[in-house]
Amino acid sequence: MSKNYSFLVEELSVNPSAIQSKKEQTSKKIQYVTSYVEKWLYVMTERSTTTDIVFIDAMSNSGIYSDGDLGTAPKVCRMFSRFSKRHPKLKFHMYINDANEERMKSCGAICRHFSPYKQRIVIRASHLDVNDYLNF
Repeated sequence: MSKNYSFLVEELSVNPSAIQSKKEQTSKKIQYVTSYVEKWLYVMTERSTTTDIVFIDAMSNSGIYSDGDLGTAPKVCRMFSRFSKRHPKLKFHMYINDANEERMKSCGAICRHFSPYKQRIVIRASHLDVNDYLNF
């Protein structure tokens, strides 16, 4: 069972209208992506040639759902925080995007909440249509 992060909505002054319900396929996407990213981080952080780790979420949503579960970007940000503590020489970059500005503000605030090592975890947020973001 996941921890309920609903308290962050009030704590971080997130606009409640930015929060959406989560569909079953979204839960599976979050599960699969975060599982993969964690394994990828173990491999990449042990390579002597790695200096930077980059994660891109082109459709981040608000970073939290109406049931209190975190979205993909905040979960990855929490992983980045754990790994950056163990690997202080690496720089972690997170690019997050959502077409809706309020959802992007929410996601950015939640990701920053989970990023105590701001000099090692860089978060860049934008609110573009996914096709424009990916330059299609």
